[in-house]
Amino acid sequence: MIVTQLQVKNNVIAVYIDGELVCSLAPEIVLKHELRRGLKLSQASLKQLLEETNIVKWRDKALRFISFRPRSCKELSQYLRKQGISESILQILLEKLTDQKLVDDLRFAQWFVEQRDQFRPKAKKVLEIELKSKGIGSDIIQDVLAQKTSSDELSQAQTLIQKKLRLWKNYSKQQKEHKIQAFLIQRGYSWDIVRSILKMETIF
Repeated sequence: MIVTQLQVKNNVIAVYIDGELVCSLAPEIVLKHELRRGLKLSQASLKQLLEETNIVKWRDKALRFISFRPRSCKELSQYLRKQGISESILQILLEKLTDQKLVDDLRFAQWFVEQRDQFRPKAKKVLEIELKSKGIGSDIIQDVLAQKTSSDELSQAQTLIQKKLRLWKNYSKQQKEHKIQAFLIQRGYSWDIVRSILKMETIF
């Protein structure tokens, strides 16, 4: 089999062999293997070129997906599986992307906690559950949440309630207590935190 023509079409390279269009390859694969007119190809070589182009296609999908925000390995895997990726290519991609630190569960967990603390604060145990649901391992979760102390949680809960009190200013003390309890429990704060908040004179 001899390459007779290479033609750029819609960001891929159309490959003609013995005068007939046989396949389309990613430009970087064509450059990598120095494909050119007159080059002889075996069936095995053509199969390899097609497999590498397929990996490039899925890599580009993965890069677009992680470009919007950091993703955990589990999130990326779930997305690509829904798109129809094979398990063999998925494992190749995950290995490459993690080696290049483009997918990093530790960095993702740190980002996730920072986002929660800034925009939607929740208790430590809730963050742990959420991170586990994202596929983050226990060791990473412990490392990321290690610096969040009970004192930090109490301060965070107090800040949240102070903001809510503006909405509850016309409620009775009993109604406020009910609202505070329900809100903090929903966010995963312990009863110790709830009781400490209710004892604060500044709350009422």
